[in-house]
Order: sequence, then structure tokens, then C-alpha cells
Amino acid sequence: MIVRMWEGRVVPGLLDDLVDLVDLVDLVVERGWPVLEAAAGFVGGELYRADSDTEPRLVLITRWRDEAAPAAFTGPYWWSGPAVPPDRERFRARPPHVWHFTQVPVR
Repeated sequence: MIVRMWEGRVVPGLLDDLVDLVDLVDLVVERGWPVLEAAAGFVGGELYRADSDTEPRLVLITRWRDEAAPAAFTGPYWWSGPAVPPDRERFRARPPHVWHFTQVPVR
């Protein structure tokens, strides 16, 4: 299994404005999540927000059967983070970052 964690740090004080602008419930839950669930090799995931005064952020964690699954879903640059659309650039505290983790067997 591979876990993909995408983090977008938001300018302090703008997290609620960003969430309202992109309508996260509609974008992620109603439109995006069904697409993920239908993807071959998608195992599950969660969307989180951190309401920090100094480092607010959105974090999307997805779990995939193997590296081939997210590569097939997102394309050849699956290992890097997505670009920020121009209309959301003012919310960005830094470029989005993506991490990938493989499962460590635990006895």
C-alpha cells in the first residue's frame, strides 16, 4: 500500500475564505470523492483542515493499493504536487507539498 499526503498551507486568517471560495464540500465530497472511489486501486482517504493561527492548512490523505494506482489516476507527474490555480494563489502561504509513504509491516 502507498499513502499520499497532500498539504496546502494557507495564509493565516484566510482558511475560511478559501474553504468558502472553492466550496470544499461540493468540490471534494460531492464531486471529487466519487471520482476517487471509482479509481482502480483507491483504498480510501480523508480530508483535514488545521485551524492554526500561524500555519492553517488543508491536508488530503489518500491510500492506494500500490504505486501504479495513483500513477494511473493522476498521470506521469503523480509524485509531485498539483499546481495552484491562479484564482487561489493569494491564499497560498507556500507551494503545496506532497509526501508518499509505504506501509511498514508491524508484528
